[in-house]
Amino acid sequence: MPDGQIYTSSAQWAYDNGIVNGVGGAYFAPDRTIPREEFAAMLYRYTNYLEVDTSARADFSAFADGDSVSTWATDAMSWAVAEGLISGKPNNLLAPKDTITRAEVVTVINRLLGLKATEKTISISHLDNEFSDIGTHWARLNIL
Repeated sequence: MPDGQIYTSSAQWAYDNGIVNGVGGAYFAPDRTIPREEFAAMLYRYTNYLEVDTSARADFSAFADGDSVSTWATDAMSWAVAEGLISGKPNNLLAPKDTITRAEVVTVINRLLGLKATEKTISISHLDNEFSDIGTHWARLNIL
C-alpha cells in the first residue's frame, strides 16, 4: 500500500480489521473500479465488524444472472439483497460483476443507514447548480 496517500491510514485500518483483503497478496489497487459483489463483500465485513446481525439471506433465483455471483461473495450478496441494500437492474439482472457506480454506492450506504432524502428535505435548486451532472438521475435524491 502506498505511503502518504489520502487513503493510506483508512485502507490500512480496513485491511487490519478484515474489511478489505486487497486484490491478491495484500496488493491494493485504489484506482481500479470494483464490482457490485466486491462492494457488497466489503460492506458485509464492515457490518460484521460492527457486530450487526448479517444473518438475513435472499434467494438469487429471481434474477436471470443469479448464478453468476462468485462463491466468495455469495453470503455478502445474499445478505445485501435480503436487506434491500442491493437490488436488481433492468432485465431482471443482479449484475454482481458489473462495476458499482458512485450513485449505487451512495444509495446502498443510505439504505444501510436508513436515510432517504426527499424533495422537501433538501434544497434541490441550490444543489442542482453545484451538481449539474445528476439532473434527473435515478439516484438523485440519494446523491444530494
